[in-house]
Amino acid sequence: MEKDWVKLASLGNRQKADILLTLLESEGISAVLLNKQDSVYNFGEVEIYCHGKDALKALEIIEYNFPL
Repeated sequence: MEKDWVKLASLGNRQKADILLTLLESEGISAVLLNKQDSVYNFGEVEIYCHGKDALKALEIIEYNFPL
């Protein structure tokens, strides 16, 4: 992963992470998922990252629209 990426959230549910990623992208924020879940049992975390320059805006969007 490139430098200057900031972790925005860590979720245990892949579907919620996909919804959050779509929300951020609809607001013009480029974000990525890092899936750390086990592929068989689906336990673990899915982390969402964005560039540091967009982190404050992304966190505001998450807090307002998608309280964790």
